[in-house]
Amino acid sequence: MGHTLMADNGKAELANRHKPATASSAGRPGTWLLVVAGIAVIVMGYGNFRGAVTPAEVAAEAFDTAGLETIHVTNRSSSIVFGQADVSEVQVSLSGNVNSDQLQVERDGSNLNINVRRQWWTLPFLNFRGHELTVLLPRNFEPVVEITSSSGRVLLEEASLAGVMVRSSSGRVCLDDATVEGDVTISASSGAVCVQDVDIAGRLAVTVSSGSADLVDALADSYDFISSSGRFSAEGLAGTTLNARVSSGRLTLEAETLLEDWNVQSSSGGVTVSFGKPPADFTLDHEASSGGLRVSDRYGLELPNGRRNQVTASFGNGGPRLSVRTSSGRFTLD
Repeated sequence: MGHTLMADNGKAELANRHKPATASSAGRPGTWLLVVAGIAVIVMGYGNFRGAVTPAEVAAEAFDTAGLETIHVTNRSSSIVFGQADVSEVQVSLSGNVNSDQLQVERDGSNLNINVRRQWWTLPFLNFRGHELTVLLPRNFEPVVEITSSSGRVLLEEASLAGVMVRSSSGRVCLDDATVEGDVTISASSGAVCVQDVDIAGRLAVTVSSGSADLVDALADSYDFISSSGRFSAEGLAGTTLNARVSSGRLTLEAETLLEDWNVQSSSGGVTVSFGKPPADFTLDHEASSGGLRVSDRYGLELPNGRRNQVTASFGNGGPRLSVRTSSGRFTLD
């Protein structure tokens, strides 16, 4: 009997060893992962709403303009709107799903530093309303505006400024209906750039790494355009000194007439240049590795027959020089 019982117990133990494990639901790794993920979402969601205000409320501050020369903005993900209004001080406000410590503004001598922070716990899909930073300037106050934005729309409209510098990693950048006493520099890594109805006493420089650029009635003392990829279109230019370099994509340039030298380079893509009024005196200097050349008869240029990969032709007394270098793509003087 004893031996039989011991044998039976041994068989049972052996059977238990080979029996598939049936761990409880609390001990399953997948369950614990779901629990941890759920807690993380709750914490992040709480952080997203902790201290948040309603859409009608804003975090706002105001600053005197006396001695103030430059406004610096550092932004992580908010939309930015600059404009002028009937106010006596610089008004800075952040609206949307806002936490109390997300907007940081401080005066440092002649500089006003505005920082819009992104909370570490913020999740894009939980940030339902987003943020918008609004900066209103008194109408008689013309500072230099410098903006560095990681993501989000940047709009400067209906303003008179001493200078503008915008660096954007992602998002649309627009300068609309503005007068600038100094230079305007816009650099966008990804996204569209639009400049419309502006009068710039200094230089207009636009650099686009990936995306499009549309300039309409942008008057400036000189122009510098760089585009790595995408369409670049500039119409209503002043005809003053221009340098444009395009790596890939179509380039379109238009001015009322040619007043000073234009230098255009394109590695790949078509180039079209047109003037509302043909210059009374100018020189066309064109070289191409491959691609065609077409020149409208209204410019009165005498072009050589046969291959046109290298052409120099003048009208009148020569005057300003239109120099175009293309590696691949058609050049059209329309």
